[in-house]
Amino acid sequence: MDISKLISQAQQAKAAFAAGDSSQRNKILKLLVDGLERDREKILAANQADVKQVAGKSDDAFIDRLVLNDQRFDDMVTSVKSIMSLPDILGKIYDSTTQPSGLVIAKMRIPLGIILMIYESRPNVTIDAAALAIKTGNVIILKGGHEVQRTNKALGDVLTSSLKRAGLPAGAVTVLTSQSRLVTKELLKHDEAIDLVIPRGSRQLLEFVQANTNIPTLLHLEGNCHVYIDAAANPKMALRVALDAKTQRLGTCNTAESLLIHRDIAEAILPVLASELSNHKIEIRGDEAVCRIVKQAVPASEGDWSQEYLGPTISVKVVDSLAAATTHINKYGSGHTDSIVTDDASAAERFLRQVNSASVMHNTSTRLADGYEFGLGAEIGTSTGKLHARGPVGQAGLTTYKWIVKSRGLTKSGILGKE
Repeated sequence: MDISKLISQAQQAKAAFAAGDSSQRNKILKLLVDGLERDREKILAANQADVKQVAGKSDDAFIDRLVLNDQRFDDMVTSVKSIMSLPDILGKIYDSTTQPSGLVIAKMRIPLGIILMIYESRPNVTIDAAALAIKTGNVIILKGGHEVQRTNKALGDVLTSSLKRAGLPAGAVTVLTSQSRLVTKELLKHDEAIDLVIPRGSRQLLEFVQANTNIPTLLHLEGNCHVYIDAAANPKMALRVALDAKTQRLGTCNTAESLLIHRDIAEAILPVLASELSNHKIEIRGDEAVCRIVKQAVPASEGDWSQEYLGPTISVKVVDSLAAATTHINKYGSGHTDSIVTDDASAAERFLRQVNSASVMHNTSTRLADGYEFGLGAEIGTSTGKLHARGPVGQAGLTTYKWIVKSRGLTKSGILGKE
């Protein structure tokens, strides 16, 4: 693969995007929706072939991350439509102020430029990321995992067709199907052209990217998400939230992997919760107090408190206070999403302030930490770092700004009174 040619095509597309406007970008998204619907059967057949290839070789949660069924296909199309309907933010002027000197200073929203995204498993990410990049005028290079190579090829064909029909260079969105790590390493060397790299997948992938590039990186770390059931929790609500957070879908980064329960409510709620988890075939790995209350619980190791299982296992710990819960979360959590269940408004406020995660929730399942649910249309990933974006990253997170400064002939000498 000629990486230099690929980069050159991306730079040409970047210039073409800069000359376009919101109507052109929305036209591409409309063509993308039409193309997805037209090629639905072809895409789903490609996905079935991908899933068949790994069947029997991987666990159910991993396979679930690969699957595109009719409902997920519909959700993918809905995401594109939702992104298309978002108000355009490029070129918008904001934070305008007038200084005593007469300088009028503001910011203008602009694209980041060229984005490289390296990701694993979920094929819907290909469309979500491409649609968000198109909406924000960014060029994007997408390199998905080998496990959904056929699906991504079919999705890439639709993207290429949509761009060409809209009169934009195909290089505006490139879906790579080569699985060579040498290709990835070569791309990661192009810090002169690529403005941001987004790795989304295992810790091994993230470490590989960080070790091989100087390009600014938006980290999407694993999701060791917590639900803390406070002493003042409504028991029915606590059961509903905790069970949804863990069992609604096992293999996602916003699934709860750890459960903390205040000692004052543990004896009452743990047996019921454990029974429900058992019905979902979820193994409990607990501390001493949990193992005493729940006979089927397995003693937890130190490593369990920080583990992202992505499967039918959850770590459970009894804590003595809200402070103990927040300390535990900040020590062992991944900074993704954590939730408190309580009817005590003061306790909730302390939790929301003290837990240092990208998304912190009150009486809400962690499964709702999602770009679509947050009104972003979709997300390109969830940033667990602090720069330059946090949490689900939508169109605002794929833009930056430049300063716009105006005056009526002001000079520094004039401001200093030396003219």
